[in-house]
Amino acid sequence: MFLRPSSPAETLIQPQECFSTPINRKCASNSARLGEELRVRLYKARGGLEAQTEHELLKLDHTKRILQLKLEKESEILELGLHKERERNRVAVRCEEELHNIAVQNLHAAQSHQDAVNQVTLEQAQLERELALRLLEQHPPRQ
Repeated sequence: MFLRPSSPAETLIQPQECFSTPINRKCASNSARLGEELRVRLYKARGGLEAQTEHELLKLDHTKRILQLKLEKESEILELGLHKERERNRVAVRCEEELHNIAVQNLHAAQSHQDAVNQVTLEQAQLERELALRLLEQHPPRQ
């Protein structure tokens, strides 16, 4: 019973079914051994190729994982940068609001001060008018 050849090369080295002489049988035996050796080598080569393919796939998976981790790290860094920028903007807005409030307070204070100055000036003018009227009453102008 013979195994079926799996490649054209194995077909060439399969022992023939009918060998009548001892020399032909010995050659057939050597051919069978050679065929078996070639099958083993082919099996090993295929296994090596499969192992190499699997190794390359593992390397690709590893590279993919490394790139994924780098991407996650970059995303984290960008997110932290955005967070810092947002916080900086919030602080800047608060500072602007405080400056605006201070400016409004200063404006109100200046307005109040001006109102007080105007009130004093008005009172002073009224007092001067009253004084002038009294003086006129006490010393009427000569005609």
